Amino acid sequence: MIKSIFKVFLKKKPRLFPVLIILIVMIGIISYQNLPLEYMPGRSADYYTINVAASSLDPMEVERAICIPLEKRLRKIDGVTNIYSSCKKGQLKINVKTLEDNDTRIYAAITAVCSELYEDFPENVSKPVVMRFSSEDMPITVIQIKKDLFKEDIEERYVKTISRFDGISKVDVLGGKEEKKEIIIDKDKLSILKIGLAQISDLLRKYSIRMGVKSYGKNIIITTPIKRLEEIMDIPVKNLQGKAYYFKDFSKIETEQLKRRSFSRIDGKPANVLYVYKESTSNTVSICNMIRDYTEKDEDLEILFDQGQNIKDSIKSLFKALMVGALISGIFIISIFRNVTLLFPILLVIPLSFLSVFAFMYFSSISLNVMSMSAFLFSLGLLYDNSVIIIESIEREINIRKKKSFKVIYSALIKILPPVFISTLTTFCVFLPIFFAKKELYEMYKDFAWVLGFSLFSSFFLASIAVPYFIYFFYIRRDSEKNYKDYEFFNSFFTARLLSKKKYISTIALVIFMISIFFYNSIGTSKTDQTPDNMFIFLFQPGLKMSSEDFSKDMKKIEDYLNSIDGVKRTLTTFQGETARLVLEVKKERLREIADKYSKIKEDLSKYPDISFFLMNAPVDTFNEIDINVFGNDFKERIKKAGIISSDIKDKMGDLFDQIIIKERPPVDEIEVVLDRSKIADLGFSIQEVAYIIRAYIEGPKIQGITQDSKRQNKVRASNINNIEDIRSLPIRKLKSVMLGDIADINIKANPSSVVHEDSNALVKIGLTFKDIDEYTMMQMIRRTIDEKNLKRKNRILYSFDKKTMKLKETRREMTLIIIFTMLFLSIVLYMYYNTFIDVLIVFSVIPLTYSLLIIIMSIFKMSWSLPVYIAFILLSGIVVNNSILVVDFIKKDQSHSLIFKIIHSINNKFRAVLITTATTIFGLVPLIFADSFWRTMGIIAIAGLGIGTLISLYVMPILYYSIKKK
Repeated sequence: MIKSIFKVFLKKKPRLFPVLIILIVMIGIISYQNLPLEYMPGRSADYYTINVAASSLDPMEVERAICIPLEKRLRKIDGVTNIYSSCKKGQLKINVKTLEDNDTRIYAAITAVCSELYEDFPENVSKPVVMRFSSEDMPITVIQIKKDLFKEDIEERYVKTISRFDGISKVDVLGGKEEKKEIIIDKDKLSILKIGLAQISDLLRKYSIRMGVKSYGKNIIITTPIKRLEEIMDIPVKNLQGKAYYFKDFSKIETEQLKRRSFSRIDGKPANVLYVYKESTSNTVSICNMIRDYTEKDEDLEILFDQGQNIKDSIKSLFKALMVGALISGIFIISIFRNVTLLFPILLVIPLSFLSVFAFMYFSSISLNVMSMSAFLFSLGLLYDNSVIIIESIEREINIRKKKSFKVIYSALIKILPPVFISTLTTFCVFLPIFFAKKELYEMYKDFAWVLGFSLFSSFFLASIAVPYFIYFFYIRRDSEKNYKDYEFFNSFFTARLLSKKKYISTIALVIFMISIFFYNSIGTSKTDQTPDNMFIFLFQPGLKMSSEDFSKDMKKIEDYLNSIDGVKRTLTTFQGETARLVLEVKKERLREIADKYSKIKEDLSKYPDISFFLMNAPVDTFNEIDINVFGNDFKERIKKAGIISSDIKDKMGDLFDQIIIKERPPVDEIEVVLDRSKIADLGFSIQEVAYIIRAYIEGPKIQGITQDSKRQNKVRASNINNIEDIRSLPIRKLKSVMLGDIADINIKANPSSVVHEDSNALVKIGLTFKDIDEYTMMQMIRRTIDEKNLKRKNRILYSFDKKTMKLKETRREMTLIIIFTMLFLSIVLYMYYNTFIDVLIVFSVIPLTYSLLIIIMSIFKMSWSLPVYIAFILLSGIVVNNSILVVDFIKKDQSHSLIFKIIHSINNKFRAVLITTATTIFGLVPLIFADSFWRTMGIIAIAGLGIGTLISLYVMPILYYSIKKK
């Protein structure tokens, strides 16, 4: 069958191959232009955020009345894997993580639970809103509105439009003027014009206008959404005699400027900003492109941050590295193969393979992302390999037989295709265990595996046709034997010397292997899955007694200071509630420099003692972050325990951290007044009158409103009160004297700023920021420190690390298992080829020796396990064994009588092909060394592994072969 295929391309229909090339080029180019861009492969989990507005409820009440009932029901939904809740004053956010993509069943189940429980929520609690994204996600785009508009105008003009874009989950407005407009109706004019209130009420109901109406003295005040007020003024009204008037004849509009609930500043100047969030499974780049097209049409909009552009820049840098690597490898190939006939098929196979892969990616719904691009980078050198090896084999066969014919070419091809195919298959097989891994790990690596595998097999197919095609029609034979004499003499001498010292070399190999086992546990693990950016994000919080005006003024000074730092492009500060979130955007080339200045920045910011801050998020390759969760029965206990653990860490290893901070503020003592409605009613009071009296008699306390809890009890809250007895003895007079303590239960209550739950466990987070140590190693050090202290305590403090950090341990274990199963798969494939375990063991020996030396190198240079390192290790297990397959295959087919001669002859025969393929792969990866740390580590490991593996295949593996086969 194979012979028939080659006859079709070489003899019967030689024009079929150019047609195949044109077809691949056309389909590949069209597919490439339509490939989606993303930073990482689509995540396997879906995320939902539930927002509940609970007016005037404190965090503890939000937790008890809303959060806990919701969590209990959400945990019962099939497919929900993680629930993270944050209860704040008047607000609840619940993040729900599921394992199923685009599953409307889960969304419907979450919505149904929220709707059902809403009926039992306290009054003044809004209906839960379910959105398909995680509230921990960064906005994909930040847009500045240059005009100072009203918040309602911004929502009407921009938010509604952007929210309708496909894949948009939420658009937040930060900034915008806010005002309250009311219609004041003059009762006297109504009487003069003979218009009744019932007529006005019926008329407004007829126009379906929803509003609040209240009577105040001689006036009636109507409040309604701002856009409807002008419409109301032009509504015609007929009096009792049928005479027509308009609302404006007996009423007027009064406007009151409100204090902004949220506002933003850019470089210290007031600004209105839109934060745009995408749905968890939507494509970032396509949405950002839509938003950019929209903003370019409006001169009042400017994009401040575009995550899609960051992703495109990252992919472009990889594409540039790919082109540079291809150019370097191409130059090397040209310097080796000076015969244009041999050079042309090699250079042709590369772009054709890539174009065929683009087509495969398009039809398989694989995006251009970091993983798929890294597969292209790795496959670049491997794509050269098949062509080079086939050319070497055919050219050597032609030179031996002194003629070029179809029979000679086919004879050489049929000898070399099996080992080349097995080599290609083994490289792909190393990723087979990935397909049986956990879903998240599979989603992370599958694009790399599919792209690499298809590129290798397409290269094998194209090289098997292109090389014989060009040699058959265009190749002119030359005497090339003289080119090999010099290195054949060296190889013969060097290999013979090594074989004579086989015992020493075997001992050295065993010692290296044992040392690597010792060093393995000293290598840490790092997180490397975040999107690269150039932004540091800080969260600032004012002191408990600090006014919002003073906080804003001091934040302005902090912004001016940060903007004065060399390398800072801009600051974006958003004030919301009692916190300020500051985004520090820096020049990418100054990232490390700014990170190194962090200690000085922190020292300078300590000049503002009433303001606390912590680093929420740092760009890749600057800081590492770990969160510790501390558990306890109540908030005060959790805060106390978090303080103890923080002190333990500071005492033992404080110098290693740039920041150790408890992320929750300490609780505020507040007075809670629970009013007895029956006693108040007996005395002829109303709840509102009691609240008014409290406000009138008490100076200083901040009355935080009247609420009803789940038991329908009315409560009044006040803070900053020192003496509870003064409150109890507050006189309430109406006909007779009554003390407030007589009609209310008054207590001091510690009220936290927020209550956090994870999987229904209440916790407080400690944030740790550090450099130069990987997260896994730091986690082990912290664990030892806390556990040592816990042993000395009567009551152990319960704690855990955040899920992202714990995931490092799981990933390390899973990837170790995958590497073990990879070697098992390779053994099976090799056994199917050789039919003997002895040959499998010989070929396989290259892998553990290469791994051992790489582990020692990683330990010496303080590298850590990470996503790119795992990729490099897994792939190297398939690549380094390929050279061994070629050498062993030639030894077995050699007809010489002497085993030593067979080994030397095999090394000499395959030395040039192995050297060229290894060099092209290394040259293709050289640009990675000059990229950021993510790629630099991968490049260093891959290049070192290729060099080590090649030397072991050529000079160490034959010694093992000789030692076993000699017996």
